[in-house]
Amino acid sequence: MKISAIITFVYALLVFIGGIMGYNKGSMASLVTSTIVAVILLNAGIGLKRDASWGFPLAVAAMIGMIGFGIYRYIETSKVMPPLGIAALSFVALLGVLLTKGK
Repeated sequence: MKISAIITFVYALLVFIGGIMGYNKGSMASLVTSTIVAVILLNAGIGLKRDASWGFPLAVAAMIGMIGFGIYRYIETSKVMPPLGIAALSFVALLGVLLTKGK
């Protein structure tokens, strides 16, 4: 299996787990949003695994969106965690996918 697909699948799982953690703290929006993003990432991972032309841009777009969301939440709340944790994890996943494109 391609490394970029594995990174995307693992990141999708972490996003979903984060949504469950948010839900346990009382945020239904966190669960819904993370589920949607995780499904998008799972589709991107499948695309990366199959060498589909849409897999890579979909993964990159979802990860950039999560980076933007993390930064937005940090600016809005001034809380370091979880917003900057989301942005940092998303950046690491994005970097991994970019560096392993086609591998």
